[in-house]
Amino acid sequence: MEFKLNGNTIPYEGDPEMSLMTYLRDEEGIISPKDGCAPEGVCGCCTVLMDGNPLKACIAPMRRIEGKGWTAVRILYSRNHHENLAPVQSAIFDRKGS
Repeated sequence: MEFKLNGNTIPYEGDPEMSLMTYLRDEEGIISPKDGCAPEGVCGCCTVLMDGNPLKACIAPMRRIEGKGWTAVRILYSRNHHENLAPVQSAIFDRKGS
């Protein structure tokens, strides 16, 4: 199967039942999706955008993303970029992630 990750086409022949969060963190080194409650899918720490819609990566098996395009949600913690953050990002920044 293949899918798009941050605009790049990626081939995947691994376990179709592996969670997207595990794939992101272990295979791609993308650590912005966090494991807050896996495999419950209630906290939202692992949220990514799939075709522009939020998806909880801890409960999404790789087979679900075949042919889709998705983007890992990243939060900028640099003070140089703080003024350009969305309101929710600013709130997280101001509270140091809590």
